Amino acid sequence: MELIPISIVLLSLLSYILWLFYPNIKPASSVVERVLGIVFVFAMALFIVGLNLHATAHDKSIDPFADPCYSPISYQYSGSLFVFHGLSLASLLLLYTKEVKLPPLILAACISLATIGVWVDLAFLYQLSSHTVLGFDCNGRVWHLSVYPMALIGISVWLLVKIVKSKANLHAETEYKNRFLNYLNKLLLRSGHLPVLAMLLSVPVFLFIVLVLTLFGQDVDAMSSVFTDTATWKLSQKTHPPIVSDEQGHYLCTVAAKGSPKVVKPLRLGKRNNGVILVNRQLQVANAFEQVMQEISPRLHRFIRTNYDVYGLNLSKRILTERLSDAVYIAMKPLEWIFLIVLYCYYVHPEEVIAKQYAE
Repeated sequence: MELIPISIVLLSLLSYILWLFYPNIKPASSVVERVLGIVFVFAMALFIVGLNLHATAHDKSIDPFADPCYSPISYQYSGSLFVFHGLSLASLLLLYTKEVKLPPLILAACISLATIGVWVDLAFLYQLSSHTVLGFDCNGRVWHLSVYPMALIGISVWLLVKIVKSKANLHAETEYKNRFLNYLNKLLLRSGHLPVLAMLLSVPVFLFIVLVLTLFGQDVDAMSSVFTDTATWKLSQKTHPPIVSDEQGHYLCTVAAKGSPKVVKPLRLGKRNNGVILVNRQLQVANAFEQVMQEISPRLHRFIRTNYDVYGLNLSKRILTERLSDAVYIAMKPLEWIFLIVLYCYYVHPEEVIAKQYAE
């Protein structure tokens, strides 16, 4: 809790520094623009933190309670993604600071690159739309990755509309001798055609950059592989290795963490000894039964618990594959049923007791 006031002070100080620095980017900036610029910087920082929390390649085994989760992008194919992202950022900065004062060719290139950036950000958001780990829908846990691309899309659309409209208004009274140029000029004056025009401009630029990157060693399909060569996300086409549990072992929880979600049927995340564990019904029933044993005979409970700690820990260290975890889960089913019968004989509301086990 002591970190909260310190964090507020540091964020306030950083915001003030950014506020003072902003006129160096655009002297005529409004208060709203400065505030949005500061928010954008924080969104970028949040995005970087989020990527660090989701940085593991799809072919690595992880402990989901200790290691960074699987990355939404493949760093093997990320060169093209970073190039397009960097170019779109530079284009947005130029469009924001210079607006229509840019030379025609540079202005057209910036509009095209900014549009490509919107498509890349939309693809990234679509990748984030589904994140399933150990059978759990983790979409609510990746919001910090979504803020930055959404901010970029909003800024890009706002700038593109503003720039194209400004350029069109400058040439509203211009008449070209060439009929085709006159047609294009009138087309620009119709704001409804802006998305189509932006897309048409971006296609040749996109193909040219892909060609250049290919000559420098990037695969032709790198822009698709950067999303598909991943695991646990919407566009992922890879399967990660079996999940590893920590060396402490959670006994039955080890089975739930490493087994196939279709078999062990994980329910939610729970708390145990100040740590986070994966909870399925078998674990809940077993823990509720242990609670009964502790209430009926503390001495017998200590005896069973001591032996279980010895043999259960050794067992957990030998559960190294998903299939073996499934087998242990199935083998323990008869015990689960016995525990359940005892619970239904002992408690008036057994399901309430079971549901409370390892509650967050």
